[in-house]
Amino acid sequence: MTSEATVADALAALEARGYTERLEAVDGGLRAAQWTAPRPPAELALDDAIRVEYDTDPADEVLVLAIRDPDTGARGTYVVAYGPAADPRDAAIVEALARPTA
Repeated sequence: MTSEATVADALAALEARGYTERLEAVDGGLRAAQWTAPRPPAELALDDAIRVEYDTDPADEVLVLAIRDPDTGARGTYVVAYGPAADPRDAAIVEALARPTA
């Protein structure tokens, strides 16, 4: 896991590496504009995680995740709060992404 100064910096760094889709949590997993249906996190690969912490408020902890669909090669980013501000759905998706695949 690396770190960046801002979420915008992290997104720019990942976009430069080809992670151009913006992923969002929906019922059934993660959705990107080019996908016809949401993908369960267990079917996706977590390639990188960038931590962003702000000195002014340590509770503002954010992860910017680089995610790849192994079936299509599509790559995108998923931004989530972590720590005390984490949304339970986001936390479940991050946990499922962090598990190694068989």
